[in-house]
Amino acid sequence: MTFAAELMKVRHLPTPRMILAISLGLTLLVALLVLALQPSEDDVYRDAPALVASMATFIGSILLGAWVFGMEFGQGTLRRTLAIEPRRATLLAVKTVVVVIATAAFAAITMAFAAALTVLITSAASVDFDAAVGFDLVPSMTIQGVLVALMAAGF
Repeated sequence: MTFAAELMKVRHLPTPRMILAISLGLTLLVALLVLALQPSEDDVYRDAPALVASMATFIGSILLGAWVFGMEFGQGTLRRTLAIEPRRATLLAVKTVVVVIATAAFAAITMAFAAALTVLITSAASVDFDAAVGFDLVPSMTIQGVLVALMAAGF
């Protein structure tokens, strides 16, 4: 029951959706700017969306990790729950697993979106780009996002 409730909070409350929407929106905005400005260096086409997406993933992971624990801690319900609940370790483990799942999904979606945009803008600008290279960042940024979110949750 606790796991389902925690997942429901992530799915239905607006904060995680806003974090994802802002991250995807900024990545799309930078890709469109690169297309509109048509820089002379090919590296800008290859690197700009991934750079913005990795920064958005880093900041969004901090926000998600802190939000899962901080939402209830700020209202005082987490302290009361941990004082009353005999299965404290289970409750904290469930919240930690939810942080890992939510952040991994967020980071993977954001970085895959950036890689897809990179493929699109490089092909539109006739710049050589290996799509596999763009998607190679997805697993590493997913792991980094999860670790950053766990650190933020710990604080």
